[in-house]
Amino acid sequence: MYAKLGSKPENMWTGILTSNDLPYVVNPIKGYIVSTNNRIASHRMKHGLSHSLFFNHRTVRISELLENLIANAQKSPIKVKDMQDV
Repeated sequence: MYAKLGSKPENMWTGILTSNDLPYVVNPIKGYIVSTNNRIASHRMKHGLSHSLFFNHRTVRISELLENLIANAQKSPIKVKDMQDV
C-alpha cells in the first residue's frame, strides 16, 4: 500500500494540482466507470492519495450488476429504474 505520512515535514503539501494531475480515464474498454470511494489510481501515481479509500467491495458488486444489465440488454433494454436499483 502506498501512503505518505502527513506528520513528516518532507510530505508537507506544496503547490496546487491541476486537473491534468488527477487520475482520469477516457473511453474505458468496458464502456463504463464505477467509482465508490475505491482505489482509483495505481501506486505509481505521482501524488499520494488517502489510503482510507481502498475498499473495493461496492465497486465489485456494482460492476457485477452492471455487467448483468449489459448482458441482458438485448432481451430487456436498460431503463432508468434499473440504474436506480443498482
